[in-house]
Amino acid sequence: MNWFAPAGNSGVADYAKVLHAALPPVPGVSVFHVGNNPLHKTLYRRLLTRQDPKRVVILHDAVLHHFLLGTLTEAEYIEEFLYNYGEWHRNLAQDLWARRAQSGAHPEYFRYPMLRRAMEAAQLVIVHNPAAKRLAQEHGAKRVELVPHFIAQPDAPPAQDILAWRAEHGLAPQTCLFGVFGHLRESKRIPAIVRAFALQREDCALLIQGDWGSPALRESLEPSGPRMLRVGPVPERELTLLLSATDVGLNLRYPSAGESSGILARLMAAAKPTIVTRGEEVSHLPPGAVWPVSPGSGEPEELATAMAYLAQHPAARKAMGIAARHYAQSQCGVEVLARELAVLLSSV
Repeated sequence: MNWFAPAGNSGVADYAKVLHAALPPVPGVSVFHVGNNPLHKTLYRRLLTRQDPKRVVILHDAVLHHFLLGTLTEAEYIEEFLYNYGEWHRNLAQDLWARRAQSGAHPEYFRYPMLRRAMEAAQLVIVHNPAAKRLAQEHGAKRVELVPHFIAQPDAPPAQDILAWRAEHGLAPQTCLFGVFGHLRESKRIPAIVRAFALQREDCALLIQGDWGSPALRESLEPSGPRMLRVGPVPERELTLLLSATDVGLNLRYPSAGESSGILARLMAAAKPTIVTRGEEVSHLPPGAVWPVSPGSGEPEELATAMAYLAQHPAARKAMGIAARHYAQSQCGVEVLARELAVLLSSV
């Protein structure tokens, strides 16, 4: 089996590494991990140019628009847009290229996934949620199978280490710590989270962990004050500690790139209640395992209400965490999903 995954520090690279180790051998198949990140440039080009008879794409982001904006010239981008959506969209393609600095947050860039070449190149496409399946099918995929995002949760740190970290950062045992994790781009709704957090009681704190997606976002939102903690990129062991020290996860995605979050998977496995953006991407998760809030005009009130309720009701946090962990353990174990994936790969 040929296995093409991005190098570097990313959730997709981590996913590919763990999954590869769990998969039994499947000869004759070439598997490409495709996502909306410049790290995927080399393997994306290899997917389109290799003549492997059995090509499989594991589609981690069902919107590649931003990836292509960042890796193509203007002429190449316009050609690619027209290949996906037709000559009658030429003016739109030129306009989107001219306004590409807005692409991180403008919904229009998410409405045009630009998946067609990758989907047509694969004999099988593996996705992790219903939104990605629909988008893949709409862009010419021959065959699409939904396999949930696996969860391989590391062992939890000792309780004394968690308490020590919280004490070091001025967090009392009863303080409700909200946590945002991963690559901090515009679609993770950080400004909305900061505004909703400002409405919470004094016995709450907010942790924002990860690397900023843009200098402008960093400069406008670098948190300060005793109730807001900022931690940059950290090694795996420390990330596990931070997730374990968190009481409520915040995993908003809007506009969405049709992705399934590895951080959400880890929060669920760690029995952490998590507030998510309502949408097709999380529609397969069981009721009570996450707390969905509406995107758009309903977001501010729903987000503030969800945060306040979970902060004030530890029993509700515990119940949601138990439901999340049950789903993670019963449906998303890496060994179980690796066996399922091996069957699918063998059928190509």
